[in-house]
Amino acid sequence: MNHILKIWPQYYEPLLEGDKTFEVRQNDRGFQRGDALWFVEVSSDEPHIPTGRRATATVSYVHSGLGMDPGYVSLGLRDVEEFRP
Repeated sequence: MNHILKIWPQYYEPLLEGDKTFEVRQNDRGFQRGDALWFVEVSSDEPHIPTGRRATATVSYVHSGLGMDPGYVSLGLRDVEEFRP
């Protein structure tokens, strides 16, 4: 399954640099291991306007329960790449 997710610049850069290897999200999409995530960088100020930068990643692990608020998951990420058309 493919998921398009908005991401603020302060989280986008560490994602690309390999420092941010996880993503915490509300599990309203039924995230699963192997899902493709398409991150669209948007400005952190209202309105959240796309900057034109995009990256892809694959979900390597889905954690829920212990330490997580109900309905939220921590997604392990691998194969993070900036998408350049």
